[in-house]
Amino acid sequence: TATDCVLEDRSLQRNIIIIKCGSHSTVVWNPWRQTAEKMGDLGEHGYLNMLCVETANAAEDAVVIEPGKEHHLWVQYEVQAITRAGE
Repeated sequence: TATDCVLEDRSLQRNIIIIKCGSHSTVVWNPWRQTAEKMGDLGEHGYLNMLCVETANAAEDAVVIEPGKEHHLWVQYEVQAITRAGE
């Protein structure tokens, strides 16, 4: 996506807002079982509760940086509590 993203985390009653600049792609992935087993920080079943959302310029949005030129990409994360109507 070229726009900011919102990840709704109902289990923790929060929204994670991903504000980005210089990015026209968002990559969402999960390592699944075989890759997660090779990652020391997930544990045996950690992949079942893991989601990675990466700010990027992928595929047709890839950026080519010529010598002497620059490209800036940044991301800011905000966490907001999910409130129920009437609260």
